[in-house]
Amino acid sequence: MNLSSLPLIALALTASGAPFVLQSSSTSAPAPAQTPAARLTPPPANTVGVDGVSGNRRAVAGSVGTTSEVSAAFPCVARLADQAGGCLEASSDATLGMLYPLSLDLFVEQATGSVGLGTLSPDRRLSVVNDLANEGLATFDNPNAAGFSGIYFEENGEGRGWAGHVNDASSFGAPGTMQIGSQFDDLVFSVDDTQFFVERMRITTDGDVGIGVADPGGKLHVDGLIRSGSEAGTSQSPEVQGGAGPAYMGIVTRRVVSTNNAVGQVIARGPTLRLERDGTPGGLRIVWGSTVEAILSVHGYAVTQAGALLPIREWGFNQFGGGSLQITDNADTVVSLHLSFGNYHNSGHTTDVVINRSSLSSSWIGIVHSTYDQ
Repeated sequence: MNLSSLPLIALALTASGAPFVLQSSSTSAPAPAQTPAARLTPPPANTVGVDGVSGNRRAVAGSVGTTSEVSAAFPCVARLADQAGGCLEASSDATLGMLYPLSLDLFVEQATGSVGLGTLSPDRRLSVVNDLANEGLATFDNPNAAGFSGIYFEENGEGRGWAGHVNDASSFGAPGTMQIGSQFDDLVFSVDDTQFFVERMRITTDGDVGIGVADPGGKLHVDGLIRSGSEAGTSQSPEVQGGAGPAYMGIVTRRVVSTNNAVGQVIARGPTLRLERDGTPGGLRIVWGSTVEAILSVHGYAVTQAGALLPIREWGFNQFGGGSLQITDNADTVVSLHLSFGNYHNSGHTTDVVINRSSLSSSWIGIVHSTYDQ
């Protein structure tokens, strides 16, 4: 708008609280003075700036309000100010409200009203960009010991979930923990490199867990192969715990693929005992170290190529001498072995082995279950 083509409007300042009188200064006959219904309170120093021409506050062309943001009692510096100490410009665009597009620090897209922090191209209602190494995007901090340092998710005002830290004195539930929670609905984990929302794991409201299953039929329901422990077996050193005692008190299950019949190749182990190759295709033995007090318990059976059943039941005592116990001889042509072994001196662990081979092969293939980390 070209203000030079319009008649000038003079705002005559009167005593505090009295109305302003608006009067035309054109060369035509002056119109009668009009007393407006609203009152304008002058800013500090009784100056009013119109479109930045004069005064110590700026206003963008548009409707002039009668609010107290420009009053001496409520300086805009104490409310919403720019870095120079002046008021932020007000926008005449209703979509933007009172925020005027500024810079990367704070940007409001005029067409959509989307807000960008650190970006001039917000692609959501709020987009945050912080291009700094080893830095995050936002900090959520509730210093109250009974508080929740996190965020809530709602749908039409109804709670749907939360994510954050439950502070130590909180009554929210499980204080002192990080939580990702779902309210009323199953919690789904989605991971995929080609498209969005491909379900990989689900925790139902009943507490059942499904991996690859959207409707788990038990506490853990997995669609696919389950592996635990190591498949290497033959290359592991006997003392995997470093002699510090058991560090794993669950159940380890692993596959056995033993193709090397060299002496000492391990099939399975407990804390002090190990089942290993004796250097022949079909020969297996239990071995313990020279510093181990071995009180053996070995039970099971072997099946020969001819179908004969060879029972195995051995127990023995060895006072820190080290030693070995032959389980199968190569000459027996054993093709299947079912064996359970342990050391009564370490009675907290037992190891069960089921392995098979062809009589013409030196490879043993099977499975190990153990309470000791394999």
